[in-house]
Amino acid sequence: MALHYFQNVTVYLEGITIQDVGKNRRRITIQSIQDLPTLSTIISKLVEMMDNENSSPKELSDLISKDQSILAAILKLVNSAFYGFPRKITSVHQAVVILGFNTVKSMALGASIFKAKGKGKTQFDRNALWIHSVGVGTAAKIIAQKVGYKDADEAFVAGLMHDVGKVIFDSSFSDDFKLVTEKVEDEAILILDAERSVMGIDHAEAGQILLFKWQLPLPVVNAVGYHHDLEKAPEAYAELAAIVHLADIVCRKLKIGSGGDSRIPKVDRTSMKILKLSTARLEEVLHETEANKETIEMFKIE
Repeated sequence: MALHYFQNVTVYLEGITIQDVGKNRRRITIQSIQDLPTLSTIISKLVEMMDNENSSPKELSDLISKDQSILAAILKLVNSAFYGFPRKITSVHQAVVILGFNTVKSMALGASIFKAKGKGKTQFDRNALWIHSVGVGTAAKIIAQKVGYKDADEAFVAGLMHDVGKVIFDSSFSDDFKLVTEKVEDEAILILDAERSVMGIDHAEAGQILLFKWQLPLPVVNAVGYHHDLEKAPEAYAELAAIVHLADIVCRKLKIGSGGDSRIPKVDRTSMKILKLSTARLEEVLHETEANKETIEMFKIE
């Protein structure tokens, strides 16, 4: 899927059939989201900060400090065993310096979105999905380090945000998403397949649209968009998409949180080829992620 359609939503209206109307309406709605008024007001401020190249770590620190649940998430991350600092970090400004601007912004944005309430009744356990997302971020960073990916923190962000489309569905299309969750339960299928069947668009594409609009780095945007469809991933972003794909499966196998269903997708062998990752090395990732499981499960939304 090319990125050109993000530039002008009217491209969706050219040559579509009646059956396409629903899924294209949803794409246009997601693309036109500005400040997500049904969610926390901190989101719009975070988005504004992402748009502003002159934003400073102090401004980000001050914003995060106004929301205790987001502050707690940032401090839990920087003090987790995964980072291994000998002394406890208590300052959000220190956390920004240690974790990096993009990691902290994405963590704050993710925590804000995942805890927010939508227009209708929430269809699944947001805490379980958030824990799963933190787990996938952690596993993605581990994989990135093993395969020599250029930016392990970027891999963490991509893993953290990989399921944000599910939250957008739950918040903005709650009636349709209820049908998705019912189909998952009744037919014991992957939530991905239920989304495509009911809504004509899946959470990966929805997340890609939204993260592109919010101007997250293109590798992150496309890793989210293609982590279930590696063969269609542009070559420049295939490596990170493969990392997120495997990280997701690792966390599902370890039952870290929940992605909204109880199934474990099959490993796309394309991912192993792209990353030149052996089965033995993947087992190492599994064991290292499991070693962090207790820490990851502490990342509940306050």
